[in-house]
Amino acid sequence: MVPTDRRPEASGPAGAVIPSDGALRRAGALVTAWFGMLWALTGATALPAPLPVVIASVALSVTCTIIALRARPASRRRGLSDRWRVRYRTIGIVQGVAIALVVAVAVALAAPGLIAPVVCLVVGVHFLPLARVVDQPEYRLTGVALVVVGLAGVVVLAVAGPDAARALSGIGAAITLWVTSCVVARGSLPAPGGDGTPGRTVRGAP
Repeated sequence: MVPTDRRPEASGPAGAVIPSDGALRRAGALVTAWFGMLWALTGATALPAPLPVVIASVALSVTCTIIALRARPASRRRGLSDRWRVRYRTIGIVQGVAIALVVAVAVALAAPGLIAPVVCLVVGVHFLPLARVVDQPEYRLTGVALVVVGLAGVVVLAVAGPDAARALSGIGAAITLWVTSCVVARGSLPAPGGDGTPGRTVRGAP
């Protein structure tokens, strides 16, 4: 269930409630904040002294959470398909299955060093359709950045080994998600063609 804020909600087909722009921003900012910490902890396990990264990851995730909960960006008109929830869940399921396959293949090949960079690639790719489904243009940049981090991790794996690849992929993904959390919460990037006015729109499924 997607959380909603206190502003009046729009109704879609068959009386479906459409979450407000602020509610969708807040949910996205909170999710990326705490997944950022998980990625940072993944990277920290490859470091000789992980404690500073662990402490910093907790502090940064808490900071992003505070920003997400306190920010009140100006609402804009969102274009959501009447099937956006179904597509949102489908993207999440496909991502989960793809990650499970990556882990299974890496283990079968006795190449666990592939897991972090390739999972980062999968997560990055999932942000690209997600940006359209929830009409959140910031996620396109997040997806591209995570794909770049994942590809860099694969290169580092070949050159410097699995620990370096895990550290780069984990910490690089964490930084990307923390930046995304703050940008989404603050509403810094308007949607293409958006008029910046309050409210939400529901578009029919193409």
